[in-house]
Amino acid sequence: MGMRLPRALAALATASVIAIAAACGGSGPDTSGLSAVAQDGQRLYASRGCAGCHGSDGTGGIGPALAGIAGTERQLVDGRTVVADEEYLIRSITHPDDDIVAGYRVRMPENDLGATDVAALVAYIQELESTP
Repeated sequence: MGMRLPRALAALATASVIAIAAACGGSGPDTSGLSAVAQDGQRLYASRGCAGCHGSDGTGGIGPALAGIAGTERQLVDGRTVVADEEYLIRSITHPDDDIVAGYRVRMPENDLGATDVAALVAYIQELESTP
Protein backbone atom coordinates (compact mmCIF):
# COMPACT_ATOMS: atom_id res chain seq x y z
CA MET A 1 0.00 0.00 0.00
CA GLY A 2 2.94 2.31 0.68
CA MET A 3 4.03 2.07 -2.98
CA ARG A 4 0.72 3.28 -4.39
CA LEU A 5 0.94 6.82 -3.10
CA PRO A 6 4.33 7.61 -4.71
CA ARG A 7 3.24 6.00 -7.98
CA ALA A 8 0.00 7.95 -7.91
CA LEU A 9 1.87 11.17 -7.25
CA ALA A 10 4.34 10.39 -10.01
CA ALA A 11 1.50 9.70 -12.43
CA LEU A 12 -0.25 12.91 -11.40
CA ALA A 13 2.96 14.91 -11.78
CA THR A 14 3.61 13.42 -15.23
CA ALA A 15 0.05 14.18 -16.34
CA SER A 16 0.38 17.74 -15.04
CA VAL A 17 3.63 18.35 -16.91
CA ILE A 18 2.11 17.02 -20.13
CA ALA A 19 -1.00 19.19 -19.69
CA ILE A 20 1.05 22.32 -18.97
CA ALA A 21 3.34 21.67 -21.94
CA ALA A 22 0.36 21.19 -24.24
CA ALA A 23 -1.34 24.32 -22.96
CA CYS A 24 1.82 26.38 -23.40
CA GLY A 25 2.66 24.99 -26.80
CA GLY A 26 5.45 22.86 -25.37
CA SER A 27 5.12 20.41 -28.21
CA GLY A 28 6.40 23.06 -30.62
CA PRO A 29 4.97 24.23 -33.91
CA ASP A 30 2.82 21.85 -35.92
CA THR A 31 4.95 20.27 -38.64
CA SER A 32 2.28 18.05 -40.15
CA GLY A 33 1.73 20.35 -43.11
CA LEU A 34 5.38 21.13 -43.84
CA SER A 35 7.23 19.75 -46.84
CA ALA A 36 10.28 17.56 -46.19
CA VAL A 37 12.60 20.43 -47.10
CA ALA A 38 10.76 22.80 -44.73
CA GLN A 39 11.01 20.20 -41.97
CA ASP A 40 14.78 20.19 -42.51
CA GLY A 41 14.65 23.98 -42.28
CA GLN A 42 12.69 23.77 -39.05
CA ARG A 43 15.36 21.52 -37.53
CA LEU A 44 18.04 24.01 -38.59
CA TYR A 45 15.94 26.88 -37.25
CA ALA A 46 15.94 25.23 -33.83
CA SER A 47 19.52 23.94 -33.84
CA ARG A 48 21.27 27.00 -35.30
CA GLY A 49 19.78 29.47 -32.81
CA CYS A 50 17.23 31.20 -35.06
CA ALA A 51 14.44 30.47 -32.58
CA GLY A 52 16.33 32.34 -29.85
CA CYS A 53 15.68 35.68 -31.56
CA HIS A 54 12.78 35.02 -33.94
CA GLY A 55 10.72 32.91 -31.51
CA SER A 56 10.27 29.17 -31.34
CA ASP A 57 7.18 29.44 -33.54
CA GLY A 58 8.44 32.32 -35.68
CA THR A 59 6.28 34.97 -34.02
CA GLY A 60 9.23 37.16 -33.15
CA GLY A 61 11.22 38.31 -30.18
CA ILE A 62 14.33 40.45 -30.26
CA GLY A 63 14.35 39.63 -33.98
CA PRO A 64 11.45 40.21 -36.35
CA ALA A 65 8.61 37.73 -36.70
CA LEU A 66 9.06 35.28 -39.57
CA ALA A 67 5.69 33.56 -39.45
CA GLY A 68 3.59 34.76 -42.35
CA ILE A 69 6.17 37.16 -43.81
CA ALA A 70 6.65 35.38 -47.13
CA GLY A 71 5.42 37.69 -49.87
CA THR A 72 4.74 40.66 -47.58
CA GLU A 73 6.32 44.10 -47.70
CA ARG A 74 9.00 44.86 -45.12
CA GLN A 75 10.06 48.35 -44.06
CA LEU A 76 13.83 48.57 -43.59
CA VAL A 77 15.84 50.84 -41.28
CA ASP A 78 17.22 52.75 -44.28
CA GLY A 79 13.68 53.67 -45.39
CA ARG A 80 13.44 51.21 -48.27
CA THR A 81 10.52 48.82 -48.59
CA VAL A 82 11.18 45.32 -49.91
CA VAL A 83 9.05 42.27 -50.55
CA ALA A 84 9.96 39.23 -48.47
CA ASP A 85 10.28 36.98 -51.50
CA GLU A 86 12.70 34.07 -51.87
CA GLU A 87 15.56 36.34 -52.98
CA TYR A 88 15.09 38.62 -49.96
CA LEU A 89 14.96 35.68 -47.55
CA ILE A 90 18.14 34.18 -48.98
CA ARG A 91 19.92 37.55 -48.81
CA SER A 92 18.72 38.13 -45.25
CA ILE A 93 20.16 34.79 -44.14
CA THR A 94 23.42 34.95 -46.08
CA HIS A 95 24.09 38.70 -45.66
CA PRO A 96 22.20 39.63 -42.50
CA ASP A 97 23.46 43.24 -42.36
CA ASP A 98 22.21 44.18 -45.84
CA ASP A 99 18.47 44.56 -45.17
CA ILE A 100 17.70 45.21 -41.50
CA VAL A 101 14.00 45.41 -40.67
CA ALA A 102 12.86 48.72 -39.17
CA GLY A 103 12.38 48.61 -35.43
CA TYR A 104 15.11 46.04 -34.77
CA ARG A 105 18.59 47.03 -33.68
CA VAL A 106 20.03 43.64 -32.74
CA ARG A 107 21.96 42.41 -35.73
CA MET A 108 21.71 38.83 -36.85
CA PRO A 109 25.08 37.10 -36.55
CA GLU A 110 26.98 35.98 -39.61
CA ASN A 111 26.68 32.27 -40.31
CA ASP A 112 28.39 29.55 -42.33
CA LEU A 113 25.28 27.95 -43.79
CA GLY A 114 25.63 26.25 -47.16
CA ALA A 115 23.17 26.66 -50.03
CA THR A 116 21.22 23.51 -49.09
CA ASP A 117 20.73 24.69 -45.51
CA VAL A 118 19.74 28.19 -46.63
CA ALA A 119 17.21 26.71 -49.07
CA ALA A 120 15.75 24.57 -46.26
CA LEU A 121 15.45 27.59 -43.94
CA VAL A 122 13.80 29.62 -46.70
CA ALA A 123 11.32 26.80 -47.35
CA TYR A 124 10.50 26.68 -43.64
CA ILE A 125 9.96 30.44 -43.44
CA GLN A 126 7.81 30.39 -46.58
CA GLU A 127 5.63 27.62 -45.15
CA LEU A 128 5.47 29.03 -41.63
CA GLU A 129 1.95 30.20 -40.93
CA SER A 130 1.33 33.55 -39.31
CA THR A 131 -0.89 31.96 -36.66
CA PRO A 132 0.54 28.69 -35.37
